[in-house]
Amino acid sequence: MAGLRPAGRARRRTTAVGRARHLIDRNIRPHQERLAALLNDDETAVTDIRSIFTDLLDWEADDLAHPDPAHRIRLPELDATLEPHWQVKDRDGAAQLLIRVEPAGTDLDKPPAEPMDGWTASPHVRFERLLREAGLPAGVLCTPEAVRLVYAPAGETSGHITFRVADMAQVMGRPILAAFTLLLGEYRMFRAEPRERLASLLAASREAQNTVSTRLARQVLGA
Repeated sequence: MAGLRPAGRARRRTTAVGRARHLIDRNIRPHQERLAALLNDDETAVTDIRSIFTDLLDWEADDLAHPDPAHRIRLPELDATLEPHWQVKDRDGAAQLLIRVEPAGTDLDKPPAEPMDGWTASPHVRFERLLREAGLPAGVLCTPEAVRLVYAPAGETSGHITFRVADMAQVMGRPILAAFTLLLGEYRMFRAEPRERLASLLAASREAQNTVSTRLARQVLGA
C-alpha cells in the first residue's frame, strides 16, 4: 500500500503483517507451477481470471458469488451504473470483498477513449466509488494481466497494490507471488482467526501508517 515506510526498528514495530507474525512462504515454487499452467502463450496473462482465485489461491468455486442487488450502484448524475462481477463472503455469510473484472489490455488508471456511459473516469476511480457507495472498504479489480487489491475505507484516503501476472510468473518474481498468496490465499480469506484475516490486516496497516505519520509530523514540528 502507498504510504510512509519507517526505517529500522520503528518500521518493524509498525508493520501490521510483522506484528501478526505472518511470514512469506519461501517454498513458493509449487504455486508458481500452478500459475504457469494458467498462463497464455506469451506468459503475460491468465486465460481465465476465475482460475486465479480457484486454482492458484485455493478458493472454492462458490466463494465467487453473485453480487447482491445492493451492490449495483446507479449514479444518475453521471448517467453511470457501477457493479461488481462477484462478491466474496466469509464463512459466516458476510460480504468481505467485491471483485470486478475488466477486459484484457485495459489500463486500470486510464479513462477509456470511448466511455460506455456519461462518466469519463478510469476503471480504478469507478471501482473506488463502487466500494464507497456499497459500504465495503476492500475489493479486487483485475484484468487477465493483473490483480489489484484496493482499500478504500469510509472517510479515509484509499490505497492499492497491483500484482502483475507477468512479474509473478518469473523466477525472480517469486517473492511477489508469495506476497500475493499470503494476502489473498484461502487461509487468510476464510479460515484465519478474525483478527488475522485480510480485512483486519488492512485496518491494522492503516492504523499503523497513521501512527507513524503522526509521529513524524511531531518530529518535524519539533525540529
